Amino acid sequence: MTLLEAQKLTLRVLKQVMEEKLDHHNVQLAQARTYSLLSQIFITNFITGHTAERVWDIRRSTAEGNY
Repeated sequence: MTLLEAQKLTLRVLKQVMEEKLDHHNVQLAQARTYSLLSQIFITNFITGHTAERVWDIRRSTAEGNY
């Protein structure tokens, strides 16, 4: 998926779920030059409802090799 395709998909999904009209007043987009893939443990914990703080603790531990 290209960056442009991802941006279009993001806006298309937002348009479907937002109650208000989609415009530059109520939407922001950002892009990063680098990225890192999240671990399966991180994703599983995020999906199963762990708090954001706990999920980021797990990610940090994974990156440090402690998990």
